[in-house]
Amino acid sequence: MGASAPPFANPVQAQDEGEAFDGAVVALPPFYVEPTDGATWLRATLPGFELLTTHDRTFARQFIQFYVEQSHALEEFVPAHFLWHPHLPETYIVVDEESKRSNPDEVVSQVINQNRASQPDRRGRHRFVPNLRLSSPDSSITFAFMDENALDENRARDNRSFIQQNLSAPGVRRAIPGFRFSTNRLGHQLSNRAPALPVWFIAGLVSLYDRCDFRPGKILIGGMPKIESRPSDPETGDVPPMLALAELLVRPAPTDKATLKTWTAHTELFARWCLFSARKSNRDALWEYLERGVLEPPSEALFESCFGLSFAEAEKQIDKYYRNRATKRFVHSVPRNKNPPEAQIEPASRTDVARVLSEWERLETQHVEENFPDLYETYLDRARQTIVKARHTARVSAELEATAGLLEFAAGNYTEAETILETAIAEGTTRPLVYRTLAQLRFQTLGEERPLEITAIEPVVSLLIAAHQHSPAIPEVYVELAEAWEAAEAPLSRKEVGVLAAGVRGFPRSIPLVTQMVLMQASRGQIKSAQQILNYAQVRAAQQEKAEILQQLSERLEAMLPVE
Repeated sequence: MGASAPPFANPVQAQDEGEAFDGAVVALPPFYVEPTDGATWLRATLPGFELLTTHDRTFARQFIQFYVEQSHALEEFVPAHFLWHPHLPETYIVVDEESKRSNPDEVVSQVINQNRASQPDRRGRHRFVPNLRLSSPDSSITFAFMDENALDENRARDNRSFIQQNLSAPGVRRAIPGFRFSTNRLGHQLSNRAPALPVWFIAGLVSLYDRCDFRPGKILIGGMPKIESRPSDPETGDVPPMLALAELLVRPAPTDKATLKTWTAHTELFARWCLFSARKSNRDALWEYLERGVLEPPSEALFESCFGLSFAEAEKQIDKYYRNRATKRFVHSVPRNKNPPEAQIEPASRTDVARVLSEWERLETQHVEENFPDLYETYLDRARQTIVKARHTARVSAELEATAGLLEFAAGNYTEAETILETAIAEGTTRPLVYRTLAQLRFQTLGEERPLEITAIEPVVSLLIAAHQHSPAIPEVYVELAEAWEAAEAPLSRKEVGVLAAGVRGFPRSIPLVTQMVLMQASRGQIKSAQQILNYAQVRAAQQEKAEILQQLSERLEAMLPVE
């Protein structure tokens, strides 16, 4: 224990969404000055959503209105259950411009000045940003500075540009007004969803979404670039269809840039045809195909069962759609949201402010450690100060303790982290990342001797099973379950095998998970099971290099087969 390295990988991989302004690359999380009077914060909530802001109720109502409208419009592209959602509510912290720090801390200034001197190209410099989205395996927070008049009634319908301009993907050249979730956000939600979605679906939907602008009640969908035709048959001269569905829906994404660009265009064309062609049944057929694809391998039979078309028939229809509509801009009407959720808006309690700001600063600290290690101690100290202040001025909550424990774990203070995380669970937190992290700490105390007694691993397994039972799923949970059971050489019940199978279905592109499962089953003589796991992963590989790794694993498995 102590300062030794934890047995598993770091549980927090903060996914930042640096935004681009005037061509500059942004990097550092924004510093701010917390209002001196905690009562100046407002808190607004919806199911799965939380807003903490220093602005007034009018601003909060308008922000929520825009958020709900955009969420409703997003369902025209993908139903909500196909997206990753954090365990904690998706949180936005929106602070007035006056709360910006005019000058960063002295330590920060020194690092920035050193960086400026060594990086004459401004694209390589640290830069404070007006907003940033950071996420961990079970939380997502966006911090933004925003003028209080940015969403006033006079501008709301004509220039709803907050999310559009400040939270859009880096480098997107979109100057026209509109309230829009970022392309990065959608890509993150699709890529981290479990069970895993096909890579062609993720690529196609992200590419299509990035061409869209949003207006009240409608989506302006830009036309896609022209696609080069596939080479004609050298013998017959016949021109093949634009898409080869047998390849697109089965093979992994190519690796070279030129081929990848064409492949991405093909995925977007297929997504357009499914969602916006005159054949309305395609939309429901797509969702059925994705649902059934969790258990069934991609094939023409599955496609025909869902779409009512063979590959060849669908390819002809897609060709026609491409010629007539795909490259043209069009307007898609969004159905009226008949049951918008009711938001709760109230003064934020000190406990709520402490909980949200502490989790944000934990994410900031992890982001800085990974990207700007010179600033890590500054951010870590600030996060600790926020938690200490919260414990003195607010009611200590399970979620505050969860954040504190995760922060100390990441800092290497394992003994303190274990005590705090135990308290968080006892107080009622159900965050899967907390269960997983405490399991890591418990496993660490078991030493290197193998095999372990089954009773020794029971506390670890219990925590990992609890993590499995709460969303979102975390791939490392299943790797560590397999490691724990393997350490005890414990026979697995059908229920326990089912838990691991759920992990493979959720994350078939996780090479560590698939490798662990295949080798564990093979070492136990369960060769058929090992082959099934490997086959499942191979047909769902996202990239060619991952497919090659799985092929090497297949060769290892073959070498383990008994000689007949």
